[in-house]
Amino acid sequence: MQSILRDVRYGFRSLAKDLGITFGLGLAAAIGQAKSVILFEVQPRDPQVFAGVVVVLAITGMLACLLPARRATRVDPLTALRSQ
Repeated sequence: MQSILRDVRYGFRSLAKDLGITFGLGLAAAIGQAKSVILFEVQPRDPQVFAGVVVVLAITGMLACLLPARRATRVDPLTALRSQ
């Protein structure tokens, strides 16, 4: 019985994730269309612009995680434990 409940929960989580992605893309397209007045030589639903934004945000997110992680690896674990 628990495995069935676990599978159902997994299914709901997957569905929610897919719906969130779909909703986000739709919302982005709608906002792009509404803001077409301020866009200069770019179509509101240009896939290259969407892909460029995704790449820029992904790189920014990775750097935001990587830089503090690299700094944390330079600290001696025993020193970090003693300071707490």
